[in-house]
Amino acid sequence: MLKKISCKLFLARLIFIFCLALFSIASALYLMKNRRAVSPGVNIVLICIDTLRADHLPFYGYDLNTAPFLTELASKSAVFDKAYTVWSATTPSVASLFTSLYPFQHGVFRGFSFFKRAEIKADEKSVTRQVDALSGSYKTLAEVLKEQGYKTYGISDNVNVNKEMGFARGFDEFVFRSYDSASTISEILIDLKKEIVQAGKYFLYIHFMDPHAPYYKRMPWFSEFARKRELDENDSNQVAKYSPGGPWDPFKAVAYDSEIRYLDEWIGNLFETFQWDHNTLFILIADHGEEFWEHGRTDHNKTLYNEVLHIPMMVYYSEGGISGKRISQNVSIIDILPTLANFSGSGKDKKYEGIDLLPMIKGKTEKARKLFAVLNFKPKNRYLKSTIYKEWKYISTWGEGEELFNLETDFGEKENLTGKYPQRAAQMLEWYDDNEKNCEKYLTESSEYEMTKSKMEHLKSLGYL
Repeated sequence: MLKKISCKLFLARLIFIFCLALFSIASALYLMKNRRAVSPGVNIVLICIDTLRADHLPFYGYDLNTAPFLTELASKSAVFDKAYTVWSATTPSVASLFTSLYPFQHGVFRGFSFFKRAEIKADEKSVTRQVDALSGSYKTLAEVLKEQGYKTYGISDNVNVNKEMGFARGFDEFVFRSYDSASTISEILIDLKKEIVQAGKYFLYIHFMDPHAPYYKRMPWFSEFARKRELDENDSNQVAKYSPGGPWDPFKAVAYDSEIRYLDEWIGNLFETFQWDHNTLFILIADHGEEFWEHGRTDHNKTLYNEVLHIPMMVYYSEGGISGKRISQNVSIIDILPTLANFSGSGKDKKYEGIDLLPMIKGKTEKARKLFAVLNFKPKNRYLKSTIYKEWKYISTWGEGEELFNLETDFGEKENLTGKYPQRAAQMLEWYDDNEKNCEKYLTESSEYEMTKSKMEHLKSLGYL
């Protein structure tokens, strides 16, 4: 009898040990499958191109070869076909890029628009104003990566991405210029190359300004594109012929395209010089696009149509298993920080509004989510709200009305379907209002900025004042 009990006890222990071993193996396999994508020795390069609309790039279907290098790189990258920004201007969009927060959360709306009504008297050298600045209530992209052991470098060619507004926070070195062009920015980077590459793993943020107005006629590409558009600079009737919607000079659009081609050349040179095809996660994005009279306006920071909200987004990492693929799910500029946080080993912060894109890049289909965009011009009593969900996009313009578009069949947003689907429009407005009302918001900080006469004239030339 005692022998039988001992056998049963032995068998029970054996089964227990076997189950424990199976559990340990299963746990290990789960952790291996779901571990963070920690890549301790991989550099990260993030390029943001100011005012670059996606549909003026060949790999987004454009009919001019504005970006041969980027097109070739896109064939080896994960390209997001439906990436959107959150505001059609630089300051709030880059603030969202750096924080994974919507503008109505971080509150960094306006940079140098504060100076629009400023006057410098004859006996004064400058005038000082308060500008919005990133709050210390959250970590910026550079701060997150610095904590993970990255040496952090930044260079901005846009006056609205500056130290005074907090954009340099977390960078070991941050170089600020003001529309000096890709050639100058590249020269600065090449001068810093030795320091950057010897720093160990590094994070490099580059903000190029070239496609932004005023558009320069970059040769020989301007002449080449003008010929393909059958434009003749000596023909005074060209403007009327090509501008049925309003007084738009078609040569400006061609100059814009030549700026993209010029920048593409310099990005290719930097890519080769720094050897970003090796041991580097390379991301290209834009802060917003540009309007060419598609909806009765030019420039940007005026509407929330796709010509200003739809941006390019591509991720290249040849040694990380990312090959040429197109991703059709809706994504946002706020997704970059969570993606890089996960890639570096930092993980997700509960403050992030965006998502990690790496699972999507690896083939996982994410649950459809709502994306938001906003323009808030309180002095002008003009408040625009936008919601994108699946194939639908809604825009509310305070005092002007509502618009609803099916982007699957009408990506150019020509047919307003609000009258046909009033309940859907109402639902999308409610989603926006609920999100803005109930999301966590952070106190906006401010910083003093001194504006000289020469700076003011420069900003006027860029269209900021």
